[in-house]
Formats: sequence, C-alpha cells, structure tokens
Amino acid sequence: FIPMSSAINSMLKSCELALDLQYQKWLFSKVNTATGGYFSDAGIKLRDRVLKEAKVLPNDIIDVSSFMDAFVDVDLMDQCGKDLAERFIKVKPSKILTVATTGLVIAIPMAKYLQVPLVYA
Repeated sequence: FIPMSSAINSMLKSCELALDLQYQKWLFSKVNTATGGYFSDAGIKLRDRVLKEAKVLPNDIIDVSSFMDAFVDVDLMDQCGKDLAERFIKVKPSKILTVATTGLVIAIPMAKYLQVPLVYA
C-alpha cells in the first residue's frame, strides 16, 4: 500500500529532476497569490490541533481523526472552511472536489461560503 500523496510527490520529484521543472515553486507561488500569503486565526488553530492531537502513522500519513473524523470539531472546521473560502474567492472556483474522507469536514463549509457545489469521490 502506497499513500497517494507519497506516490504523487515521488512522481513530481522524478519529473522535476528529469525535466528540470520547477513545479513546487510554481505551485507555492500560485497558492500564495491566491491566498494572500497570510496565516489566519483558523489556520493557526488548525496547526495547533494537528501538533497537539495528530499522530504520524507509517508512510508519513497524518492521522487527524481525533478532531476531524469520528469526533468533528464543528466550529474549527467551519472557521477553516470560511477562511479557505475567503482565500480562494478571487480564483472563482466552480466546484470543490475532495475525497470522501476527512476532507469532507472542511470542504462542506468551504462550499457553503463559496456558494458552489461539492463533489467527492
């Protein structure tokens, strides 16, 4: 079993080396441009919860189920969804796409604040 994120990161590193690409730098600049490059209260609260309660599983998977899965901190997820919506409002997304796991708990309020449909797989 290989986590999808690890496989994608490995593939990106191989492509960057082979083709002399700068995808990570480009992506980082695009995200900074779209989000304004600032840290919000919601982002800091989420970071603190991850540092305090998350567990690192094999293959560098971060388990956040203590507050984003079986027991959802609804207020924190709503704050995070609102913050993400504010950061991406300029991009004018037409949909929010996420996997049918922990991503849903942030994607739902984000879609609500952006007034766009949510698609999950």
